Amino acid sequence: STRRKSVLIVGSMMADNSMGRAIIDLALDASAANSYATAKKKHWSALTKLGIMPLSQDPFKWIFCLQGRIDLVLASNGGRREDVTATYCKVLRENGHLILSGNCGGRIVIPAKKT
Repeated sequence: STRRKSVLIVGSMMADNSMGRAIIDLALDASAANSYATAKKKHWSALTKLGIMPLSQDPFKWIFCLQGRIDLVLASNGGRREDVTATYCKVLRENGHLILSGNCGGRIVIPAKKT
């Protein structure tokens, strides 16, 4: 359940990505406490109207503000346009989850779990 959780949606508003919009709707319906989504600036107004905090597609512009604060990262583009790298994992809480969907033909780098 995402109720009272923080969610980051990567690649939410691409023209060919209806999955991103569906994930946004699910996060809103599930009463996520904080919902963030990466998108081009031209989509920020639409995201804000939906109650989603828009973020730059460049994670280095926001990574330090969200580091260790996100419960769930959803990459609906599977790495096609925005590479899902270890950088995105830095925002996850200790028991957070990363879910990839779609075409995973892009570069995906997941860090090794610390022992």
